[in-house]
Amino acid sequence: AQGVQSLPAPLSLTTSVQHYEPGRVQIALSNPAPAGSSLIVSENFYPGWVATADGRAVRTGRADYTLIGVELPQGARNIELRFTSPAYQRGKMITWIAIVLGILMLGAGVWRDRRILA
Repeated sequence: AQGVQSLPAPLSLTTSVQHYEPGRVQIALSNPAPAGSSLIVSENFYPGWVATADGRAVRTGRADYTLIGVELPQGARNIELRFTSPAYQRGKMITWIAIVLGILMLGAGVWRDRRILA
């Protein structure tokens, strides 16, 4: 068939997840990555995922429609993925401000009620 290419042979590497928590994944490769290799991580891709390979920034992108693809530089052994979202950070800050304001308002109400009763 014209235009159909065969898939490359799988690499003789194994991976192990060293650490996993929401928004952060550390993966170790059993051997150094050969040139031109990629890693597909079974985690939903969303803009905001950033990756490092042995401490150096590497590109990420969508792989297999919904997963995270990481371009591996030659010799890479340790991969770290982190999710950072400006919208999430703003939402977290707004939540903390609302909590502090709520506590201050409750405290002011209690203080005012004590003054009125005294």
